[in-house]
Amino acid sequence: MKVMRYKDFWLGAGLSVLAIWYILVAGNIRLGAGNLADIGPRAMPLIYGSLLLILGIALIIRTIIEAQGASSEAKDSGLSLKSILSAGLAIVYALLIPRIGFVISSTALLLCTTKVISNNKQNYWKLALVYLLFSLAISFVFSRWFFVSLPEPLLDILEV
Repeated sequence: MKVMRYKDFWLGAGLSVLAIWYILVAGNIRLGAGNLADIGPRAMPLIYGSLLLILGIALIIRTIIEAQGASSEAKDSGLSLKSILSAGLAIVYALLIPRIGFVISSTALLLCTTKVISNNKQNYWKLALVYLLFSLAISFVFSRWFFVSLPEPLLDILEV
């Protein structure tokens, strides 16, 4: 287990270095002649580099926390039931988006994933409200700021 932790740590460090280089290179991309408020050619590389940096740092932190707290626990290397159920939920989610819409299917996915992964008893009504508001916020951001309409067939039926 120690060897795996060291590999994860160095993978996170390498990803972080790569992400910092990627962000620096993306910062050198020239902006187009359009409006400065528009998303230009450097926006996506900066977003991807930032996400890669966040993931690299998260991997380093997770490795350090696991090395401190879980040194005595033995973990199974096979696929767990939670992993299989989570993958199944992702497939069902992809099938449901065009049929019931982004907001409802995303809320359902988040609730079901929480139920599958969490061992604790949760207040699912509060979580449903939070997940619904989160899905609505994501839908709003994509439609108003990015001008990408997400599928909402139920709203089309109601003519909203």
